[in-house]
Amino acid sequence: MHLLATTSGVVDGAAEAIDLKQSAGDIVILSAADSELANLVGALDRLGDDMPRVRLANLLLLQHNYSVDLYCERTLAKAKLIVVRLLGGESYWPYGVASLRALAAETGARLAILPGGSAADPGTSALSTLPPAETERLRQYFALGGPANAEALLRFCASLLSGSDDAPLPTAFPSTAVYRDSPGSKGRIGVLFYRSLIEGGQTRPIDMLCDELAGRGF
Repeated sequence: MHLLATTSGVVDGAAEAIDLKQSAGDIVILSAADSELANLVGALDRLGDDMPRVRLANLLLLQHNYSVDLYCERTLAKAKLIVVRLLGGESYWPYGVASLRALAAETGARLAILPGGSAADPGTSALSTLPPAETERLRQYFALGGPANAEALLRFCASLLSGSDDAPLPTAFPSTAVYRDSPGSKGRIGVLFYRSLIEGGQTRPIDMLCDELAGRGF
């Protein structure tokens, strides 16, 4: 489920082609946001063996047309569901969008092309082959963010393949909140950090700092 080692080479002047060498999966999710990918990795680890084969990749590694061709051939050709978070719309990745739509038409894979960010974009979502309601539900999982929505997103993706929808609906993830509270005898120290660290499952440095402070009585 993690990104594999890449092989790159310079072709066509300064453009770079990259072969992700990623094996095929039942579900493939592409995003240009590392925090989203890290959040999904954490969700996959928590879900364990309950999920079909899931592959994740950073969309920024698929900017060259040859990279897209290789990825379609080696990773997407056997996919049953492909989900793309596309910041900037079709014009941001025109060759990729055209290639994935052609692949879905050929293989029958379900395709969801979702706008990046938190706002809906009907023009981008309309590029999907999934029904609008299912596409919008996938978009909302991403837009609302957080670990619970990441798990629910993956469960919903699995249900689209199995036909049994037992995934929780998207839920609001607070823009601000108290992460943990550990009163100490020496006083209190406030540690502020970005919400994206929780979204991406990257709170270990925060946890270590708070544990150290608590150990010293703060």
